[in-house]
Amino acid sequence: MHYLRNCQLIMKSIYFCCMNISFLKSPRVIFAISFLLMVVISLIPQIELYECHFYYKDGVQELDFKKNMSLSYFLGYGYDMEALSLYQTIDFTWKGKLMFFLLLLGFPLLVSYRFALRNKLKNQNEINN
Repeated sequence: MHYLRNCQLIMKSIYFCCMNISFLKSPRVIFAISFLLMVVISLIPQIELYECHFYYKDGVQELDFKKNMSLSYFLGYGYDMEALSLYQTIDFTWKGKLMFFLLLLGFPLLVSYRFALRNKLKNQNEINN
């Protein structure tokens, strides 16, 4: 519930900040801005949201486990790269891929869809009046 309340507050703040600027009324521009915002939020604070699968094999020893990681770790900052280089493969699990899709594409799509519906409703009200 707390996460949904935060999402609603973010959507309302984006809506109120952008509603009087003419070029920001396009849903495509809103999608691009919210996508970039989500990328920045995913990279800078190093929030470990994405589940990854680690696999290490060295002769007889074999290590296989899952752990949450941040996107910034894949770019090489915020984590010891020597420790990551020991693993043969580091892949997103299906949960990690789903979270990646929902946060980086799903949320911006919802925000831009909201703006598109608002513009459509506003145009219909102008036609009727």
